[in-house]
Amino acid sequence: MILLDNIQFTRQKLNALFNLGTRYKRFGPEAPPLIRWIFYFLRPTLLGKKWEKVHSETMHQFQREFLNLQRSSLIPPSYWDSEVLTRFEEYLLSNRAWTLDQCIKLYESEGQRERKPEAWEQFYLKRVKA
Repeated sequence: MILLDNIQFTRQKLNALFNLGTRYKRFGPEAPPLIRWIFYFLRPTLLGKKWEKVHSETMHQFQREFLNLQRSSLIPPSYWDSEVLTRFEEYLLSNRAWTLDQCIKLYESEGQRERKPEAWEQFYLKRVKA
C-alpha cells in the first residue's frame, strides 16, 4: 500500500532528522560550555575551521532534509510523531481506515492526540532559524 510505504518513509526520515538534530545540539550552540570554549579558542586553527564547517553543514543538511520531508511526505507535519504513525499503521493493517483522511479522523475521534504544537516544526524553528 502506498500509504503504509509513506508512513515508513516518514518514520525513517524523522529518525534521520533526529540524528542530525542531536549532532547539531551536541556540537552547536547548545554544546556543553567546555566544548564551546575549546572551539572558541581554536577558531583560527585548522581544527576550529573544520568544526565550524561541520557545524554549518549539519545545520544546512537538517534544513534540506526537513524541507524534502515536507515536500515528499503525504502525512502533515502535525502528525509526525512515532506514536501517531504507529496508530496510522494499525488502522491501515486492521482495515479500519483506507486513506490518510480516515486515519486522521479515527485518530482524532479516539482522543489519542495530545496537543503538541507540531513538534518537528517547532524543533526546526528553534534550532535552525534562531
